[in-house]
Amino acid sequence: PGFDWCLIKLGCPGTLKKIEINTKFFTGNYPPYAEIEGIYSEEQPDENDENWKTILNKKSIKGDAVNNFNAENESIFNWVKLKIFPDGGVARLRLWGDVFVDWDKILRLIDGESGKKIFSKSHVLFRHKNKLVLREINQISDRKFIIEKLIDNVSFENGTSLSFTDVCKIEKNNLNIVTVDKDKLIFPVVLRCFNHGDHFFPYGMNGSKKVGKFLKDNNIGEIDKSSKLILVNGDDKIIWIVGMRLDDRFSINNETKNLLNIEYHK
Repeated sequence: PGFDWCLIKLGCPGTLKKIEINTKFFTGNYPPYAEIEGIYSEEQPDENDENWKTILNKKSIKGDAVNNFNAENESIFNWVKLKIFPDGGVARLRLWGDVFVDWDKILRLIDGESGKKIFSKSHVLFRHKNKLVLREINQISDRKFIIEKLIDNVSFENGTSLSFTDVCKIEKNNLNIVTVDKDKLIFPVVLRCFNHGDHFFPYGMNGSKKVGKFLKDNNIGEIDKSSKLILVNGDDKIIWIVGMRLDDRFSINNETKNLLNIEYHK
């Protein structure tokens, strides 16, 4: 087509104000001209989509230089297309502007169902009962830690840990400690977040129950539910909903020979 191009997804939708096309250290092999287009699209757009709009008309640029321009279109974009003529090296493209906030969507959330969510790159806003709650996504991110063998203490990269201790009696007074039948453990065991479809046999109750229903019955909201830690045996049976309830299949009974305390350290 007489030019090279690349598509760039913006961190969040917004209107662009300033543009920097940096060709530092490119002297003889820089592109003499550049152009920028933009589009708003929920999915990666086709480069030939007819809805691309010009943000910066074709401009002459210099080599080994910081080329600054004002944006020429104040529409809302979340993708840009950099076009260079005919080709060459660009060290950096920097874009400045204003983030677009869809206040109508937030207002609709207030009147929506509890549990409805709006996501940004770093946060989630959700309705819980009669409140709006803003939380960092990294607080609810999926976690999965594999414990290959039984050792005294296993530390994880997020600063938490599990410890395993042989004992003679059942621990009853600490929700972060559970006493299990050691001989029923199959390694590797996995510490992971709740998955939809999880079910277990809650200690002290009859039969099985979906973990999601158990958490809901214990007033755990949708966002907290998604980050609730579950300890899973090597045969995929749930051992423990951490800090809440042991699975009865790993509880102590008259046939138990070896007791093991598992403690979760925050």
